Amino acid sequence: MSVELTYLRHDRPVWRRLLLRPEAVLLLATVVIIVASIIAVPHYLMPNPNYTFSTLLLNAAPILILLLPLTLIIITGDIDVSIGSVLGISSATFSSSVEKV
Repeated sequence: MSVELTYLRHDRPVWRRLLLRPEAVLLLATVVIIVASIIAVPHYLMPNPNYTFSTLLLNAAPILILLLPLTLIIITGDIDVSIGSVLGISSATFSSSVEKV
């Protein structure tokens, strides 16, 4: 008994289908912004000056921590959660955990 595999035929090659997705455009925009910042700001990747990539990540860390669960919920297609409720839940959880320590 043989099993025949059928594949979907596409009119465009794989690389073109991947590059035309919205995620690829966002990734490209992020790379362009980082490269433009490296070119425009001297010592952008160095650890010591005032505004570097590391300080940018440190300043954005609380926002990124809040947005990670929201991103996962939206990607899975569940419910749309407002950032205010996530901020309230996370601050209440953090304050109760700090209180015990």
